[in-house]
Amino acid sequence: MKTTDFGAPAGDGGCAAPDLVMGGRMVALVLGLCAAALLVLGLYPELDLRLAGGGFRPAPDGFTYLRLDPAVSLARKVSNYLPGLAFALLCLLALIRRFSSRLRAAFEARDIAFALLVFALGPGLAVNFVLKSLSGRPRPVHITDYLGSAVFRPFWDFSGSCITNCSFSSGEAAAATAMIAFLPLVGARWRVLAAVLVAAFIPIVSFLRIYIGAHFPSDVIFSIAVTLLVIWGLRAALYTRAPRWADARAFERWFNWPLA
Repeated sequence: MKTTDFGAPAGDGGCAAPDLVMGGRMVALVLGLCAAALLVLGLYPELDLRLAGGGFRPAPDGFTYLRLDPAVSLARKVSNYLPGLAFALLCLLALIRRFSSRLRAAFEARDIAFALLVFALGPGLAVNFVLKSLSGRPRPVHITDYLGSAVFRPFWDFSGSCITNCSFSSGEAAAATAMIAFLPLVGARWRVLAAVLVAAFIPIVSFLRIYIGAHFPSDVIFSIAVTLLVIWGLRAALYTRAPRWADARAFERWFNWPLA
């Protein structure tokens, strides 16, 4: 069975490409950039509002929504459904590997658990369950500055009129960032390419969500930061500082119970 060593150098069978994205220095750099951007957008909320208007055009009575180009519309649909499809396939893999020695040799249980936990705790719990339920922030398309009747609120102001599925923060940006957690499952030959594709996928999804008026820049930036923190924490808990009861063999026993 293969093992995942996040600290191993390239060529030693470790996960050099995942470390390229999930390594401590890279995560710290991205989190620092996110914190700086959020500080600016928090101090100057009008900038957050202005940057969210890419998909709107001035009209005699205010604004009109820009009709999406077919290519942009297709990219939007793909970006919306791809993380969910990947998560569903991961759940299916976790189930069928119990009955396939070949799959158990190819995919480590701990790597599957890592990806499942990232999706559950990041996009699932932190963003969609907690933040979207509590923030009260209306989406750009719903505020008076563009097409709606709600009042704009900065991302740090939870007194908005939105009741459910609010703008803050972005579930799609969080799910796109959570795709990083799939990298340990990718074969060594394709790892670098997969890391590049995931690194490109995150800003593409984020831009599309802002462009169509579904989110403010601060929404997607905060979601990226939260999900990266979840990835960083789980990486430490399951790999670099994992206790004996949570090592690779323990996950194999848990995943194969009661067959083990």
